[in-house]
Amino acid sequence: MVDLPELAQDPRFATTRDRAAHQEELKSLLEERFKVRPTEHWIAAFARAGVPHARINDYAAALSDPQVAHMDWLQAITLPSGHATRTFASPVRLDGRGFAICHRLPALGEHSAEIRRELEQPVH
Repeated sequence: MVDLPELAQDPRFATTRDRAAHQEELKSLLEERFKVRPTEHWIAAFARAGVPHARINDYAAALSDPQVAHMDWLQAITLPSGHATRTFASPVRLDGRGFAICHRLPALGEHSAEIRRELEQPVH
């Protein structure tokens, strides 16, 4: 499936225990192989072979995932610059209700002096 037949003969990966002992090496080899084809190729190949799998999204893909929208996990926010964007709200629900981000986001460094005073460190 991954077109690396030499792995089947490699003593580092002969048994489950061997693979566990050399998991970082195996991970590196597989990650390099997975880079040569698009994600959709691997999703389809694993599905055909009955291999459990799941897509790992980057932030942008997670924001546009239909399940994220269905679960109502996104919240509109305004950044200190005035730019409107979306981010993930808490996935925790109590009595079917979620928790919104209810405080404005601080600007970079906005609370640095206050935090340093609390930690008794000089402000630069």
